[in-house]
Amino acid sequence: MIVCSYAFRWADYKTPADAELTARWFATWVRLSGAELNCYTSAEGPVVNTQRREEYSEFSRSLRDRAQGGEKLPSIVPPALRGHAEKGYVPEDVAPPKTDEGFLVDPSSINWDAIETSGWEEQPKKEDWLPTNPAQLAALLSTEQSTNTIRMVANPRLLFTACSLLRQVGMRKPLLRSPERHIYDSVLSNTTAMQIILQYALLCGAPRAARYPFWDGWGRFLGWQPGAQIADFKSGGKEDSLLIIKLNHAEEIIAPLLQPPP
Repeated sequence: MIVCSYAFRWADYKTPADAELTARWFATWVRLSGAELNCYTSAEGPVVNTQRREEYSEFSRSLRDRAQGGEKLPSIVPPALRGHAEKGYVPEDVAPPKTDEGFLVDPSSINWDAIETSGWEEQPKKEDWLPTNPAQLAALLSTEQSTNTIRMVANPRLLFTACSLLRQVGMRKPLLRSPERHIYDSVLSNTTAMQIILQYALLCGAPRAARYPFWDGWGRFLGWQPGAQIADFKSGGKEDSLLIIKLNHAEEIIAPLLQPPP
């Protein structure tokens, strides 16, 4: 059970890279111990959530910097970590992360323009458009009229990440409930859960001539995809999205907040 957050604030390190590398070393230590963890990057720096342990206090600075500076690393540090740090290896060489453990970028820093849509049809031209606050979309999508019609597909590679985000707003997964069902039930029943998931979700509208329009969680139009690809997270740069929300009739409800397709 995750009970403690360890933050590596940008302000406490010489460079952002130092903070990130230190957090990655720490996450590797946690993996070697067999404990549960999840990682994300907040506005203040990387954060690792895991069980509290006294020995984790040794991660005040980068193991690599300490080792290369001639400092003898504490014996409490696992030998594999000590050896690799002293040789300057990257932490993931010691214990590779699982696909759903990696650092999740703060949504405010996501470059949505970098989403690969070259294979999508009729991409919108660059123009001035003010994004919608996800809270506004969440309020409309959480009405009974909307929840009765929308359907969702969770990214199977990032189920643990989505559940971790929901846990931050008090939506803990019951022991016997599947991650997918927990995500769907939470998003449909809680406006705050809908809002936090929207920041990492894609919205899929009703088809126009067998093509489906896509928006991000801020209502910005991204492009079109054929029906065979709308639930495929491996197509069109959707790999890092937590959820695809098929709007159905809810598209009419939130239409004033969506950037019109070309």
